Amino acid sequence: MKRSLTTIFLLACYSFAQAESAELRIEVVQLYSEKVGKRPFSEVGFFELRRGDAKFEGATCPDTSNKEGKLTCKLVCSAKDRDAIRLKVIPPRPQIAKGYTVPPADEVTITGCKLLPDTKQFVYSDSRKLLVEILQETPSLADISQKEGDFVVKPFTVNTAPKLVELSKQPASLQKLDRIRVYMGDLAIQSQGDGNSEAAKRYAEYSYGASNAILHKVYGNLGSGSQQILTTGSKADFYKNLGTIKVELDKKPNKSEQDLGLSSTVTTLRTSPSSHVPNVSLIEFAK
Repeated sequence: MKRSLTTIFLLACYSFAQAESAELRIEVVQLYSEKVGKRPFSEVGFFELRRGDAKFEGATCPDTSNKEGKLTCKLVCSAKDRDAIRLKVIPPRPQIAKGYTVPPADEVTITGCKLLPDTKQFVYSDSRKLLVEILQETPSLADISQKEGDFVVKPFTVNTAPKLVELSKQPASLQKLDRIRVYMGDLAIQSQGDGNSEAAKRYAEYSYGASNAILHKVYGNLGSGSQQILTTGSKADFYKNLGTIKVELDKKPNKSEQDLGLSSTVTTLRTSPSSHVPNVSLIEFAK
């Protein structure tokens, strides 16, 4: 007996309604002030889930985050499936807030209909405002920026390096130094994307300068003094410093867990150089 179109349609709707699904809850927040902290970021979209380089067709996400900065993506799944599928969650560039640093992609794994983790937070940072805030509360760095309509930094000079090295000596200021590394690096990438190569060069020099100052402290912690570490704003010197630390670590016959962790991080940085700025923190080895 042939089924009517109405019957087929109803069966299709029933099957769709019975389809299993998993939910990925996404929290979108913005950080524009260290003092204020994070707050919900609404109207950010579209989030996308990919399997490898291709869009994962079994996932649907709302257009944008709601007033609480939240959204829920649904993934079609089968509880009988035993294969683990790794998915990348790709955060969008917010159209309403140019200048925010887009957070990196993150990963989730779905096995059957079990999603791990089932909640992800993405933090959009206003690197320019965060950097200005840090510089304002750090008197020794007050003269590295200037106000000409918009915030810009002065060229990195031989007088800048000692100021950054000084920040590496205390835990609180070391944290500031690492944030300077991050925010200067973010602004270098943003400026390059905007076609402002001169600003990108300046920001990158400060990011490398902060990184080299941190390496100065790391090398000193190895008990070998710090004279061999170059504290410039040079990318080339950053990689020379990594090589110097690697040589020093290789000399140690008995390496601690800290040494092994440092060696692994240094190897990662040396073999995966960033196109603009160092993107791995080393402050845990500088404390």
